[in-house]
Amino acid sequence: MLSCRDVQPLPIATPVSGYQLNGVLTTSNSIPVSGAQVILYYNYIPLDYGPVDSIQVIVRDTNVTVDVSVVTTSLDFVVTLYHGHRSAGPVPPFFWSGRDAKGVLRPSGKYLLRYALGSTIVKYSTFVLEGTPTATTDVNGLFTITNDHFPIGEIFDVYNDDGSYYATLQLIPNVALEFQYGSHTSVFPSVDLSADFVTFGAFTL
Repeated sequence: MLSCRDVQPLPIATPVSGYQLNGVLTTSNSIPVSGAQVILYYNYIPLDYGPVDSIQVIVRDTNVTVDVSVVTTSLDFVVTLYHGHRSAGPVPPFFWSGRDAKGVLRPSGKYLLRYALGSTIVKYSTFVLEGTPTATTDVNGLFTITNDHFPIGEIFDVYNDDGSYYATLQLIPNVALEFQYGSHTSVFPSVDLSADFVTFGAFTL
């Protein structure tokens, strides 16, 4: 059952670096919900200029290996999207499904697509992953989403399935949350975040 409810913020202000969301999930009878998945989505605004990622990866030597991999912002390896040889010409933008090398969905956040020709890294492209489980409620129904999952202010390009440019977007300090527990789902489409303070919220499944 899908439902949309209003967020009931708690009037507490705690300083933090960047953004953080602390929440509690309960039933309509105020019973804590343990083991619910917290799925994070971002809200954004479109920007009225062309792609910010303007560097093209061009294959000139077809004997050179092309490698396109996903890494974290700390440059830790996540998964390889392409490794092999390509015909001469530009390498198109790649799409990532959000799964790592073991097939596990990664949490929502900012990742980097690393394009390399042989041993030369040509560029890193920003990829914003959303709509994946990012936290789980504990026995008291509590959960925390930390700053590393809130790349607020990030500007990034979005491409169509055929690799053509679609839009340039910027993340704003407002997110959407979806809670999944068994066959029950609740959606909260608008949760405002405060910079350098913990945002507290009470949510009902």
